[in-house]
Amino acid sequence: MKNCVILLFAILFCFFSVQADDKLTAEELITKHLDSIGTKEKRLSIKNQLAIGASEFAVLSGVRINISGKGVIVAENRKIFFGVNYNSPAYPHEKISFDGAKVSIAFINPGNRSAFGNFILNHKYIFSEGLFGGCLSSSWSLLDVAGRNGKARFGGKKKINKKEFYVLEYSPKRGSDANIKFFFDTKTFHHIRTEYRMNYSAAQGIQSSNAQGRSVDNSSRQSESRHTLIEEFSDYSLENELNVPHNYRIHLLLEGRETSEFEWKFQFSSFLFNQNLDPRSFDVDGE
Repeated sequence: MKNCVILLFAILFCFFSVQADDKLTAEELITKHLDSIGTKEKRLSIKNQLAIGASEFAVLSGVRINISGKGVIVAENRKIFFGVNYNSPAYPHEKISFDGAKVSIAFINPGNRSAFGNFILNHKYIFSEGLFGGCLSSSWSLLDVAGRNGKARFGGKKKINKKEFYVLEYSPKRGSDANIKFFFDTKTFHHIRTEYRMNYSAAQGIQSSNAQGRSVDNSSRQSESRHTLIEEFSDYSLENELNVPHNYRIHLLLEGRETSEFEWKFQFSSFLFNQNLDPRSFDVDGE
């Protein structure tokens, strides 16, 4: 009888734990996530933030390319700059910024942007709405959901590679053409992954960039296309009393008449906070 009572309590505990997980609100999940970064006082004390480290770029489709270089993410208030430098004539650099008013994307050579640059050109809200870079950026949208007028909805749990995560479905103030989901560790509440998924019918088409040569979105014009951007964050540890990811991965998959797949990896080794930034830090020559 005693064993049966213990078993019954164990079953009830598991049941109510599941029920509690199912009833977790978007606001509660965001609060737990923000607390996982640092105290409210510490978060509010951060005026700007820089992450600097090694970067590797790879083309995963067609002719394979692997190159190494350096990468940086700089953010202040709602401004953000993302840059990489590679020792490669084909892909010398990437420079994308939001200066608080407009998103600018540099050409990698005269008249041409990279695949990622063209992708962001068609989905500028990823930068302007504070989505890009997660908590690697002090402009991270979840730091001020109310101020940004974004809409967040708790999406339950989802398994990825046999591990379970809390899901937050997010829509920017002006909406988007993407299904956007944030994924959080169920124990630490660290932000682990962001997914942007876009599906286009052949009739829809996508705004074309003004770059010369093949655009990222050309394949969508004659056939149905699916575009997926995934950001992954790992190796969280303290920097200036804030828990930040030191490993960062960007994966871009463009499926249509042709398929293109790209990957950027970063290992950030230096974090700087509350620096005297040059106002030109968010200037990029581009649209």
